[in-house]
Amino acid sequence: MRAPVALAALAFAASAAWAEERAVVVVDATADGRGAPVVARLNAALGAAPDLAPIAPTLIDALAVATPTDAGPLAAATAALAQAREHMARFASGEALAVAQAAIDAGAAAAGDPEVRAVLAELAFVEGLALADGELAAARPAWTLAHALAPGRTLDPARYPPEQVAAFAAAATPAPGSGAVMIAAPGAAEVLIDGAVIGREPAVAQLAPGPHLVTARGDDIAPVGRRVVAAAGQTVRVDLVPVLEVPTLRAARARDRLRAAADDGARFAALVALLAVGGADDAILVVDGGAGLATRLYTKAGGLGPATPFTDDLGAVLRALRPLPPVEPPRPPVEPPRPPPLPEAPWYERRWARIGMGSVGGLVVLAVVVAIVTRGEGETSLAGTIEVQ
Repeated sequence: MRAPVALAALAFAASAAWAEERAVVVVDATADGRGAPVVARLNAALGAAPDLAPIAPTLIDALAVATPTDAGPLAAATAALAQAREHMARFASGEALAVAQAAIDAGAAAAGDPEVRAVLAELAFVEGLALADGELAAARPAWTLAHALAPGRTLDPARYPPEQVAAFAAAATPAPGSGAVMIAAPGAAEVLIDGAVIGREPAVAQLAPGPHLVTARGDDIAPVGRRVVAAAGQTVRVDLVPVLEVPTLRAARARDRLRAAADDGARFAALVALLAVGGADDAILVVDGGAGLATRLYTKAGGLGPATPFTDDLGAVLRALRPLPPVEPPRPPVEPPRPPPLPEAPWYERRWARIGMGSVGGLVVLAVVVAIVTRGEGETSLAGTIEVQ
Protein backbone atom coordinates (compact mmCIF):
# COMPACT_ATOMS: atom_id res chain seq x y z
CA MET A 1 0.00 0.00 0.00
CA ARG A 2 2.88 2.37 0.78
CA ALA A 3 4.58 1.94 -2.62
CA PRO A 4 1.65 3.25 -4.69
CA VAL A 5 1.26 6.23 -2.34
CA ALA A 6 4.97 7.12 -2.62
CA LEU A 7 4.91 6.81 -6.39
CA ALA A 8 1.85 9.03 -6.59
CA ALA A 9 3.59 11.67 -4.45
CA LEU A 10 6.62 11.61 -6.73
CA ALA A 11 4.43 11.98 -9.78
CA PHE A 12 2.66 14.98 -8.23
CA ALA A 13 5.97 16.66 -7.36
CA ALA A 14 7.30 16.09 -10.87
CA SER A 15 4.20 17.52 -12.48
CA ALA A 16 4.29 20.56 -10.17
CA ALA A 17 7.94 21.24 -11.03
CA TRP A 18 7.15 20.83 -14.73
CA ALA A 19 4.32 23.33 -14.52
CA GLU A 20 6.28 26.01 -12.56
CA GLU A 21 7.69 28.91 -14.56
CA ARG A 22 11.48 29.21 -14.56
CA ALA A 23 13.05 32.65 -14.76
CA VAL A 24 15.75 33.03 -17.44
CA VAL A 25 18.28 35.87 -17.69
CA VAL A 26 18.91 37.10 -21.23
CA VAL A 27 21.98 39.28 -21.58
CA ASP A 28 23.78 40.94 -24.46
CA ALA A 29 27.40 39.86 -24.06
CA THR A 30 28.62 41.36 -27.33
CA ALA A 31 31.40 43.90 -27.15
CA ASP A 32 29.52 46.56 -29.10
CA GLY A 33 25.98 45.91 -27.83
CA ARG A 34 24.66 44.78 -31.22
CA GLY A 35 22.86 41.85 -29.63
CA ALA A 36 20.29 44.14 -27.97
CA PRO A 37 17.50 43.51 -30.54
CA VAL A 38 17.84 39.75 -30.16
CA VAL A 39 17.77 40.10 -26.37
CA ALA A 40 14.52 42.07 -26.58
CA ARG A 41 12.92 39.43 -28.82
CA LEU A 42 14.01 36.58 -26.56
CA ASN A 43 12.61 38.33 -23.48
CA ALA A 44 9.29 38.78 -25.30
CA ALA A 45 9.26 35.09 -26.23
CA LEU A 46 9.96 34.13 -22.63
CA GLY A 47 7.01 36.24 -21.53
CA ALA A 48 4.72 34.27 -23.83
CA ALA A 49 6.08 30.84 -22.85
CA PRO A 50 3.97 28.84 -20.36
CA ASP A 51 6.92 27.27 -18.54
CA LEU A 52 9.62 29.97 -18.84
CA ALA A 53 9.66 33.62 -17.77
CA PRO A 54 11.90 36.69 -18.11
CA ILE A 55 13.45 38.39 -15.09
CA ALA A 56 12.03 41.54 -13.51
CA PRO A 57 11.41 44.40 -15.98
CA THR A 58 13.58 46.79 -13.96
CA LEU A 59 16.54 44.42 -14.34
CA ILE A 60 15.85 43.96 -18.05
CA ASP A 61 15.95 47.74 -18.46
CA ALA A 62 19.17 47.98 -16.44
CA LEU A 63 20.87 45.39 -18.66
CA ALA A 64 19.81 47.27 -21.79
CA VAL A 65 21.64 50.52 -20.99
CA ALA A 66 25.13 51.58 -19.97
CA THR A 67 26.10 51.22 -16.33
CA PRO A 68 25.38 54.49 -14.53
CA THR A 69 28.17 56.25 -12.71
CA ASP A 70 27.72 58.08 -9.45
CA ALA A 71 28.75 61.67 -10.02
CA GLY A 72 27.61 62.69 -6.55
CA PRO A 73 30.94 62.34 -4.68
CA LEU A 74 32.84 64.32 -7.31
CA ALA A 75 30.24 67.06 -7.40
CA ALA A 76 30.10 67.29 -3.61
CA ALA A 77 33.89 67.40 -3.24
CA THR A 78 34.22 70.01 -5.98
CA ALA A 79 31.57 72.22 -4.39
CA ALA A 80 33.21 71.89 -0.98
CA LEU A 81 36.60 72.82 -2.44
CA ALA A 82 35.17 75.98 -3.96
CA GLN A 83 33.53 76.88 -0.67
CA ALA A 84 36.72 76.27 1.33
CA ARG A 85 38.77 78.39 -1.05
CA GLU A 86 36.22 81.16 -0.76
CA HIS A 87 36.54 81.07 3.03
CA MET A 88 40.33 81.25 2.73
CA ALA A 89 40.03 84.23 0.38
CA ARG A 90 38.03 86.02 3.07
CA PHE A 91 40.62 85.00 5.69
CA ALA A 92 38.05 82.79 7.42
CA SER A 93 40.49 79.96 8.08
CA GLY A 94 38.28 78.35 10.72
CA GLU A 95 35.36 78.00 8.33
CA ALA A 96 37.68 76.78 5.57
CA LEU A 97 39.16 74.16 7.90
CA ALA A 98 35.73 72.84 8.89
CA VAL A 99 34.51 72.62 5.29
CA ALA A 100 37.71 70.91 4.07
CA GLN A 101 37.81 68.33 6.85
CA ALA A 102 34.13 67.44 6.47
CA ALA A 103 34.50 67.07 2.70
CA ILE A 104 37.54 64.82 3.05
CA ASP A 105 35.75 62.61 5.55
CA ALA A 106 32.70 62.36 3.28
CA GLY A 107 34.77 61.71 0.16
CA ALA A 108 36.95 58.97 1.65
CA ALA A 109 34.57 56.33 0.29
CA ALA A 110 35.25 57.52 -3.27
CA ALA A 111 39.02 57.89 -2.95
CA GLY A 112 39.44 55.07 -5.46
CA ASP A 113 38.12 57.36 -8.20
CA PRO A 114 41.07 59.32 -9.68
CA GLU A 115 38.99 62.45 -10.28
CA VAL A 116 37.61 62.45 -6.75
CA ARG A 117 41.04 61.70 -5.33
CA ALA A 118 42.53 64.73 -7.06
CA VAL A 119 39.88 66.98 -5.51
CA LEU A 120 40.45 65.40 -2.10
CA ALA A 121 44.16 66.18 -2.43
CA GLU A 122 43.26 69.85 -3.06
CA LEU A 123 40.99 69.80 -0.01
CA ALA A 124 43.84 68.39 2.11
CA PHE A 125 46.06 71.19 0.84
CA VAL A 126 43.45 73.80 1.79
CA GLU A 127 43.11 72.11 5.19
CA GLY A 128 46.87 72.54 5.66
CA LEU A 129 46.68 76.19 4.62
CA ALA A 130 43.96 76.78 7.22
CA LEU A 131 46.04 75.08 9.90
CA ALA A 132 49.18 76.99 8.84
CA ASP A 133 47.35 80.23 9.51
CA GLY A 134 48.04 79.58 13.19
CA GLU A 135 51.32 77.69 13.05
CA LEU A 136 53.10 76.43 9.94
CA ALA A 137 54.18 73.13 11.51
CA ALA A 138 50.52 72.24 12.15
CA ALA A 139 49.99 71.95 8.40
CA ARG A 140 52.42 69.04 7.95
CA PRO A 141 49.97 66.11 8.58
CA ALA A 142 47.37 67.50 6.18
CA TRP A 143 49.99 68.25 3.52
CA THR A 144 51.47 64.76 3.91
CA LEU A 145 47.99 63.42 3.13
CA ALA A 146 47.83 65.73 0.11
CA HIS A 147 51.10 64.24 -1.18
CA ALA A 148 49.81 60.70 -0.58
CA LEU A 149 46.68 61.44 -2.63
CA ALA A 150 48.50 63.34 -5.40
CA PRO A 151 52.20 62.37 -5.44
CA GLY A 152 54.63 64.76 -7.08
CA ARG A 153 52.71 67.96 -6.56
CA THR A 154 54.64 71.17 -5.96
CA LEU A 155 53.57 74.72 -5.14
CA ASP A 156 53.96 77.68 -7.43
CA PRO A 157 56.44 80.07 -5.77
CA ALA A 158 54.70 82.97 -7.48
CA ARG A 159 51.46 82.25 -5.60
CA TYR A 160 52.65 81.08 -2.17
CA PRO A 161 55.17 82.38 0.36
CA PRO A 162 58.59 80.68 0.35
CA GLU A 163 58.08 79.20 3.81
CA GLN A 164 54.85 77.51 2.68
CA VAL A 165 56.50 76.23 -0.49
CA ALA A 166 59.34 74.74 1.57
CA ALA A 167 57.03 73.28 4.21
CA PHE A 168 54.80 71.68 1.59
CA ALA A 169 57.82 70.14 -0.16
CA ALA A 170 59.13 68.80 3.16
CA ALA A 171 55.77 67.18 3.90
CA ALA A 172 56.30 64.87 0.93
CA THR A 173 58.60 62.84 3.18
CA PRO A 174 56.49 60.97 5.75
CA ALA A 175 57.31 61.20 9.43
CA PRO A 176 59.58 58.41 10.71
CA GLY A 177 58.15 55.22 12.15
CA SER A 178 55.02 53.33 11.27
CA GLY A 179 51.84 52.03 12.81
CA ALA A 180 49.66 49.06 11.96
CA VAL A 181 46.15 49.57 10.65
CA MET A 182 43.80 46.57 10.63
CA ILE A 183 40.85 46.95 8.26
CA ALA A 184 37.71 44.81 8.33
CA ALA A 185 34.93 45.33 5.77
CA PRO A 186 32.79 42.20 5.33
CA GLY A 187 31.63 41.80 1.75
CA ALA A 188 34.28 44.06 0.24
CA ALA A 189 36.50 42.81 -2.57
CA GLU A 190 39.29 45.40 -2.25
CA VAL A 191 40.79 47.60 0.44
CA LEU A 192 42.49 50.87 -0.52
CA ILE A 193 44.77 53.18 1.42
CA ASP A 194 44.94 56.76 0.11
CA GLY A 195 43.36 55.57 -3.14
CA ALA A 196 45.80 52.69 -3.77
CA VAL A 197 44.69 49.05 -3.57
CA ILE A 198 46.55 47.11 -0.87
CA GLY A 199 44.68 43.80 -1.04
CA ARG A 200 41.52 41.98 -0.12
CA GLU A 201 39.48 42.25 3.05
CA PRO A 202 40.52 41.80 5.84
CA ALA A 203 43.76 43.69 5.42
CA VAL A 204 46.64 44.87 7.59
CA ALA A 205 48.91 47.72 6.54
CA GLN A 206 51.93 49.43 8.07
CA LEU A 207 51.40 53.16 7.56
CA ALA A 208 53.42 56.27 8.22
CA PRO A 209 52.19 58.32 11.16
CA GLY A 210 49.47 60.78 10.26
CA PRO A 211 46.10 60.85 8.52
CA HIS A 212 45.16 58.36 5.81
CA LEU A 213 42.02 57.55 3.85
CA VAL A 214 40.84 53.93 4.13
CA THR A 215 38.38 52.73 1.50
CA ALA A 216 36.62 49.42 0.87
CA ARG A 217 34.82 48.61 -2.37
CA GLY A 218 33.42 45.70 -4.34
CA ASP A 219 31.25 44.81 -7.28
CA ASP A 220 28.10 44.40 -5.22
CA ILE A 221 28.57 47.00 -2.49
CA ALA A 222 28.58 50.77 -2.27
CA PRO A 223 32.10 52.07 -1.53
CA VAL A 224 32.67 52.95 2.10
CA GLY A 225 35.57 54.75 3.74
CA ARG A 226 36.83 57.00 6.48
CA ARG A 227 39.82 59.00 7.62
CA VAL A 228 42.12 57.28 10.13
CA VAL A 229 45.21 58.52 11.94
CA ALA A 230 48.10 56.09 12.22
CA ALA A 231 50.49 56.38 15.15
CA ALA A 232 54.05 55.10 15.31
CA GLY A 233 54.30 51.82 17.21
CA GLN A 234 50.53 51.50 17.67
CA THR A 235 47.80 49.42 16.07
CA VAL A 236 44.54 50.96 14.90
CA ARG A 237 41.53 48.83 14.02
CA VAL A 238 39.13 50.13 11.37
CA ASP A 239 35.71 48.50 10.97
CA LEU A 240 33.83 49.49 7.84
CA VAL A 241 30.25 48.39 7.19
CA PRO A 242 29.56 48.11 3.45
CA VAL A 243 26.01 48.30 2.11
CA LEU A 244 24.72 46.37 -0.89
CA GLU A 245 24.16 48.37 -4.04
CA VAL A 246 20.69 48.42 -5.59
CA PRO A 247 19.91 45.32 -7.72
CA THR A 248 19.85 47.25 -11.00
CA LEU A 249 23.39 48.53 -10.51
CA ARG A 250 24.67 45.12 -9.40
CA ALA A 251 23.13 43.53 -12.52
CA ALA A 252 24.69 46.13 -14.82
CA ARG A 253 28.11 45.67 -13.23
CA ALA A 254 27.86 41.90 -13.63
CA ARG A 255 26.97 42.43 -17.30
CA ASP A 256 30.05 44.61 -17.72
CA ARG A 257 32.28 41.94 -16.16
CA LEU A 258 30.71 39.35 -18.43
CA ARG A 259 31.53 41.41 -21.52
CA ALA A 260 35.09 41.99 -20.33
CA ALA A 261 35.71 38.34 -19.39
CA ALA A 262 38.69 36.78 -21.18
CA ASP A 263 37.78 33.15 -20.48
CA ASP A 264 34.89 30.95 -19.37
CA GLY A 265 36.09 31.01 -15.78
CA ALA A 266 35.61 34.77 -15.59
CA ARG A 267 32.33 34.46 -17.52
CA PHE A 268 31.08 31.89 -15.03
CA ALA A 269 31.88 34.16 -12.06
CA ALA A 270 30.05 37.07 -13.69
CA LEU A 271 27.08 34.87 -14.59
CA VAL A 272 26.76 33.57 -11.04
CA ALA A 273 26.49 37.15 -9.77
CA LEU A 274 24.00 38.08 -12.50
CA LEU A 275 21.81 35.03 -11.86
CA ALA A 276 21.80 35.76 -8.13
CA VAL A 277 20.49 39.27 -8.76
CA GLY A 278 17.90 38.04 -11.27
CA GLY A 279 16.70 35.15 -9.11
CA ALA A 280 17.25 32.67 -11.95
CA ASP A 281 19.17 29.45 -12.58
CA ASP A 282 19.41 29.67 -16.37
CA ALA A 283 20.69 32.28 -18.80
CA ILE A 284 20.89 32.99 -22.52
CA LEU A 285 24.00 34.86 -23.65
CA VAL A 286 23.89 36.64 -26.98
CA VAL A 287 27.51 36.70 -28.15
CA ASP A 288 29.55 37.56 -31.22
CA GLY A 289 29.43 34.71 -33.71
CA GLY A 290 31.87 35.91 -36.31
CA ALA A 291 29.79 37.08 -39.25
CA GLY A 292 26.61 37.14 -37.17
CA LEU A 293 25.34 36.53 -33.68
CA ALA A 294 25.33 33.36 -31.61
CA THR A 295 23.77 32.21 -28.37
CA ARG A 296 25.27 30.36 -25.44
CA LEU A 297 23.03 28.72 -22.88
CA TYR A 298 23.85 28.44 -19.21
CA THR A 299 21.90 25.99 -17.10
CA LYS A 300 22.37 25.00 -13.50
CA ALA A 301 22.60 21.35 -14.50
CA GLY A 302 24.72 21.64 -17.63
CA GLY A 303 26.85 24.73 -17.06
CA LEU A 304 27.87 27.05 -19.88
CA GLY A 305 27.33 25.51 -23.28
CA PRO A 306 29.05 26.21 -26.61
CA ALA A 307 28.12 29.03 -28.97
CA THR A 308 25.35 28.18 -31.43
CA PRO A 309 24.76 30.42 -34.47
CA PHE A 310 21.52 32.34 -34.13
CA THR A 311 19.20 31.55 -37.05
CA ASP A 312 16.32 33.83 -36.10
CA ASP A 313 14.47 30.82 -34.65
CA LEU A 314 13.53 31.90 -31.13
CA GLY A 315 11.73 28.63 -30.45
CA ALA A 316 14.88 26.62 -31.07
CA VAL A 317 16.74 28.66 -28.46
CA LEU A 318 14.01 28.22 -25.85
CA ARG A 319 13.52 24.51 -26.55
CA ALA A 320 17.08 23.86 -25.47
CA LEU A 321 16.20 25.22 -22.03
CA ARG A 322 13.27 22.89 -21.50
CA PRO A 323 13.96 19.58 -19.76
CA LEU A 324 12.42 16.34 -20.92
CA PRO A 325 8.85 15.82 -19.68
CA PRO A 326 8.61 13.94 -16.40
CA VAL A 327 8.43 10.18 -16.76
CA GLU A 328 5.25 8.59 -15.53
CA PRO A 329 6.04 6.42 -12.52
CA PRO A 330 5.44 2.69 -13.01
CA ARG A 331 2.11 1.50 -11.81
CA PRO A 332 1.84 -1.55 -9.56
CA PRO A 333 0.56 -4.72 -11.31
CA VAL A 334 -3.19 -5.25 -11.07
CA GLU A 335 -4.27 -8.81 -10.19
CA PRO A 336 -7.39 -10.19 -11.91
CA PRO A 337 -10.46 -10.35 -9.69
CA ARG A 338 -11.01 -13.64 -7.90
CA PRO A 339 -14.52 -15.18 -7.62
CA PRO A 340 -15.88 -15.45 -4.12
CA PRO A 341 -15.35 -18.90 -2.53
CA LEU A 342 -18.26 -21.39 -2.83
CA PRO A 343 -20.10 -22.40 0.35
CA GLU A 344 -18.71 -25.56 1.94
CA ALA A 345 -20.84 -28.66 1.07
CA PRO A 346 -22.13 -31.02 3.85
CA TRP A 347 -20.13 -34.16 4.47
CA TYR A 348 -22.51 -36.46 2.74
CA GLU A 349 -22.24 -34.42 -0.47
CA ARG A 350 -18.48 -34.44 -0.56
CA ARG A 351 -16.75 -36.55 -3.16
CA TRP A 352 -15.26 -39.08 -0.81
CA ALA A 353 -18.62 -39.62 0.84
CA ARG A 354 -20.34 -40.09 -2.47
CA ILE A 355 -17.69 -42.55 -3.66
CA GLY A 356 -17.89 -44.49 -0.41
CA MET A 357 -21.68 -44.67 -0.45
CA GLY A 358 -21.59 -45.70 -4.11
CA SER A 359 -19.22 -48.55 -3.32
CA VAL A 360 -21.35 -49.77 -0.42
CA GLY A 361 -24.47 -49.56 -2.55
CA GLY A 362 -22.81 -51.56 -5.27
CA LEU A 363 -21.84 -54.31 -2.84
CA VAL A 364 -25.38 -54.50 -1.50
CA VAL A 365 -26.80 -54.81 -5.00
CA LEU A 366 -24.27 -57.51 -5.82
CA ALA A 367 -25.20 -59.48 -2.71
CA VAL A 368 -28.89 -59.28 -3.56
CA VAL A 369 -28.26 -60.50 -7.09
CA VAL A 370 -26.21 -63.42 -5.85
CA ALA A 371 -28.92 -64.37 -3.38
CA ILE A 372 -31.60 -64.34 -6.03
CA VAL A 373 -29.54 -66.46 -8.37
CA THR A 374 -28.75 -69.10 -5.78
CA ARG A 375 -32.40 -69.26 -4.59
CA GLY A 376 -33.45 -70.08 -8.10
CA GLU A 377 -31.31 -73.22 -7.95
CA GLY A 378 -33.20 -74.60 -4.92
CA GLU A 379 -31.35 -73.51 -1.93
CA THR A 380 -29.39 -70.67 -0.60
CA SER A 381 -25.98 -70.81 0.78
CA LEU A 382 -27.33 -69.72 4.09
CA ALA A 383 -30.19 -72.17 4.43
CA GLY A 384 -27.94 -75.17 3.85
CA THR A 385 -25.90 -74.41 6.81
CA ILE A 386 -28.84 -74.31 9.25
CA GLU A 387 -29.78 -77.54 10.98
CA VAL A 388 -33.20 -77.94 12.56
CA GLN A 389 -33.15 -79.82 15.93
